[in-house]
Amino acid sequence: MKSSGFFSRISLFYLVFLVFILASCIQFEREYPEQVFHVISIERPGNMGRPVAPDIVLQVKRCMISPRYKNNELVYQIGKFNFESDFYNKYFIPPQDMVSEEVTRWFQDSGVAGMVVDERTLLKATHALTGSIKSLYGDYRDGEESLAVMTIQFLVTRDNRGANEVLFMNTYEESVVLKDRNAESLITGLNAALTRVLTRLEEDLRAAFR
Repeated sequence: MKSSGFFSRISLFYLVFLVFILASCIQFEREYPEQVFHVISIERPGNMGRPVAPDIVLQVKRCMISPRYKNNELVYQIGKFNFESDFYNKYFIPPQDMVSEEVTRWFQDSGVAGMVVDERTLLKATHALTGSIKSLYGDYRDGEESLAVMTIQFLVTRDNRGANEVLFMNTYEESVVLKDRNAESLITGLNAALTRVLTRLEEDLRAAFR
């Protein structure tokens, strides 16, 4: 009888231990939500105009990006000198690749040059457009409006007998007020900021190519 009681206590101990493990697993799932992946994607408004320079073949290079923003996590500014990344909200692919694709599509639809290609093409380009992303984050500082912040520097060079000649360089910074302080609202704001940046860049390129 004593032996039976001993084994009962052992069985009860293992039962309690199993319940504890299962409860821990359930709690673990609640504390760690699934990752969500986001894309930067825009549409150029309006119709394609007549090419300003039909003889230009413009190659859009892959954008460079500041090391502060090169990881796939969304970045938030939470203090004057404090930033944090969001492990659970990420870009679907590296942000510089998404921006490069959107720049290429924008200018292919713009009619600003005779032909616009990406750097994978074998076609010899007469001009090259290179972007460098200087900032890409949500400004979530307390006491301030929440903002989507984007800064890109663009450089246009042309082939001059084998040498690259700088034709144009400018930096574009845009801040868009966010309706909510969450990842979806930030991506919407970044898309709006990129639309503004490329609208301004297109106007400048039309003037530079004339």
